[in-house]
Amino acid sequence: MLLTAEKQAEELADLLVNNTQIPHQYFEFGSLFLLNVSSSEDAIQEYAFYKKDESSECYYKFESVTVSWCKKEIMQSNLETWDQQNIDDMKSIMSDVPLKEARREFIDHIIPFRQMELFKQAFEKFKQTY
Repeated sequence: MLLTAEKQAEELADLLVNNTQIPHQYFEFGSLFLLNVSSSEDAIQEYAFYKKDESSECYYKFESVTVSWCKKEIMQSNLETWDQQNIDDMKSIMSDVPLKEARREFIDHIIPFRQMELFKQAFEKFKQTY
Protein backbone atom coordinates (compact mmCIF):
# COMPACT_ATOMS: atom_id res chain seq x y z
CA MET A 1 0.00 0.00 0.00
CA LEU A 2 1.35 3.41 -0.96
CA LEU A 3 0.96 5.92 1.84
CA THR A 4 0.50 9.64 1.38
CA ALA A 5 3.10 11.95 2.93
CA GLU A 6 0.53 12.94 5.55
CA LYS A 7 -0.17 9.29 6.43
CA GLN A 8 3.57 8.56 6.56
CA ALA A 9 4.09 11.53 8.89
CA GLU A 10 1.24 10.33 11.09
CA GLU A 11 2.65 6.79 11.31
CA LEU A 12 6.19 8.01 11.99
CA ALA A 13 4.95 10.45 14.65
CA ASP A 14 3.06 7.60 16.33
CA LEU A 15 6.12 5.35 16.20
CA LEU A 16 8.40 8.04 17.66
CA VAL A 17 6.08 9.15 20.44
CA ASN A 18 4.70 5.77 21.52
CA ASN A 19 7.67 3.40 21.11
CA THR A 20 11.29 3.13 22.06
CA GLN A 21 14.08 2.24 19.66
CA ILE A 22 17.62 0.95 20.01
CA PRO A 23 20.38 3.57 20.09
CA HIS A 24 21.32 4.99 16.69
CA GLN A 25 18.07 3.81 15.10
CA TYR A 26 17.26 6.22 12.31
CA PHE A 27 14.29 7.14 10.16
CA GLU A 28 14.08 9.01 6.90
CA PHE A 29 11.05 11.08 6.01
CA GLY A 30 11.18 13.17 2.85
CA SER A 31 14.11 15.57 3.29
CA LEU A 32 14.51 14.70 6.98
CA PHE A 33 16.85 12.28 8.70
CA LEU A 34 16.01 11.46 12.33
CA LEU A 35 18.70 9.86 14.47
CA ASN A 36 18.04 8.31 17.87
CA VAL A 37 20.70 9.72 20.19
CA SER A 38 19.27 8.07 23.33
CA SER A 39 21.59 6.06 25.53
CA SER A 40 19.39 2.94 25.40
CA GLU A 41 15.98 1.70 24.35
CA ASP A 42 15.00 1.91 28.04
CA ALA A 43 15.77 5.62 28.26
CA ILE A 44 13.80 8.71 27.33
CA GLN A 45 13.92 8.88 23.53
CA GLU A 46 15.90 11.81 22.11
CA TYR A 47 16.32 12.39 18.39
CA ALA A 48 18.60 14.64 16.39
CA PHE A 49 16.84 16.04 13.33
CA TYR A 50 18.79 16.66 10.12
CA LYS A 51 17.74 18.37 6.90
CA LYS A 52 19.04 16.98 3.61
CA ASP A 53 20.56 19.47 1.17
CA GLU A 54 21.14 18.20 -2.37
CA SER A 55 23.21 21.21 -3.44
CA SER A 56 25.90 20.74 -0.78
CA GLU A 57 25.40 16.96 -0.53
CA CYS A 58 25.17 17.23 3.25
CA TYR A 59 22.73 16.73 6.09
CA TYR A 60 22.49 19.64 8.55
CA LYS A 61 21.38 19.16 12.15
CA PHE A 62 18.67 21.68 12.95
CA GLU A 63 16.88 20.37 16.02
CA SER A 64 17.06 17.97 18.93
CA VAL A 65 13.76 16.69 20.32
CA THR A 66 12.83 14.55 23.29
CA VAL A 67 10.11 12.69 21.43
CA SER A 68 9.02 10.80 24.55
CA TRP A 69 7.59 14.07 25.84
CA CYS A 70 5.80 15.06 22.61
CA LYS A 71 2.19 14.73 21.60
CA LYS A 72 1.68 12.74 18.41
CA GLU A 73 -0.20 15.56 16.65
CA ILE A 74 2.55 18.09 17.36
CA MET A 75 5.26 15.68 16.20
CA GLN A 76 3.30 15.00 13.00
CA SER A 77 2.88 18.71 12.36
CA ASN A 78 6.60 19.31 12.95
CA LEU A 79 7.58 16.49 10.59
CA GLU A 80 5.35 17.86 7.82
CA THR A 81 6.46 21.47 8.36
CA TRP A 82 10.18 20.73 8.58
CA ASP A 83 10.08 18.45 5.55
CA GLN A 84 8.44 21.15 3.42
CA GLN A 85 10.56 24.01 4.74
CA ASN A 86 13.31 25.27 2.45
CA ILE A 87 16.72 24.66 4.02
CA ASP A 88 17.76 28.21 3.14
CA ASP A 89 14.97 29.50 5.40
CA MET A 90 15.97 27.34 8.38
CA LYS A 91 17.98 28.53 11.37
CA SER A 92 20.56 26.68 13.43
CA ILE A 93 19.64 25.36 16.87
CA MET A 94 19.27 28.17 19.43
CA SER A 95 20.38 30.91 17.05
CA ASP A 96 19.33 33.19 14.23
CA VAL A 97 22.22 32.00 12.05
CA PRO A 98 21.11 30.41 8.78
CA LEU A 99 21.39 26.63 9.09
CA LYS A 100 23.92 26.16 6.29
CA GLU A 101 26.19 28.92 7.68
CA ALA A 102 26.36 27.77 11.30
CA ARG A 103 29.70 26.35 12.40
CA ARG A 104 29.53 26.01 16.20
CA GLU A 105 31.55 22.96 17.16
CA PHE A 106 29.54 20.26 19.01
CA ILE A 107 26.21 21.99 18.25
CA ASP A 108 26.05 22.39 14.48
CA HIS A 109 26.53 18.93 13.10
CA ILE A 110 27.00 18.52 9.34
CA ILE A 111 27.20 15.07 7.76
CA PRO A 112 28.24 14.61 4.12
CA PHE A 113 26.15 12.17 2.06
CA ARG A 114 29.02 9.67 1.78
CA GLN A 115 29.58 9.63 5.54
CA MET A 116 25.84 9.13 6.09
CA GLU A 117 25.83 6.12 3.77
CA LEU A 118 28.74 4.61 5.71
CA PHE A 119 26.82 5.20 8.95
CA LYS A 120 23.73 3.44 7.55
CA GLN A 121 25.81 0.43 6.53
CA ALA A 122 27.50 0.26 9.93
CA PHE A 123 24.15 0.62 11.71
CA GLU A 124 22.73 -2.41 9.88
CA LYS A 125 25.60 -4.51 11.25
CA PHE A 126 25.14 -3.00 14.73
CA LYS A 127 21.39 -3.68 14.68
CA GLN A 128 21.94 -7.35 13.87
CA THR A 129 24.23 -7.82 16.87
CA TYR A 130 22.42 -5.57 19.35
